[in-house]
Amino acid sequence: MILHSLQSSNSKTFFQTKKEIKQDGNNNQSMWFGVPMAAWPIYAEQQMNAFEMVVELGLGVEIKLDYKKDMYNPKNDIVTTEEIESGIRRLMDDDEMREKMKDMGNMSRLTVRKGGSSYASVGLLIQDFIGNA
Repeated sequence: MILHSLQSSNSKTFFQTKKEIKQDGNNNQSMWFGVPMAAWPIYAEQQMNAFEMVVELGLGVEIKLDYKKDMYNPKNDIVTTEEIESGIRRLMDDDEMREKMKDMGNMSRLTVRKGGSSYASVGLLIQDFIGNA
């Protein structure tokens, strides 16, 4: 329903945004592919990850960030369609955030190429395994 209303809004980025709606919570995949995230943390470390991605790094938007949850009152966990739509629209309209996330994706891929930090770290780990075998 939300996607249908966004599609009918003639937004230039609807089809791209359709691919951006994630539900598995994997920040690494979004960063690797340079795709901004809509954060809707529910439990565990998701609050901290969402805060870092949205507030500190500016690589996503919040659907709802509740820093003080009342575990005994489930009515506080209700998220309205307006909140979801607002978050998705902000995700679609923020060109600066998109560019920032694309840059982050490019930097992520550089780390695994020869000479990159992750490439070097894995090489050192393999050498350590071979030396201790």
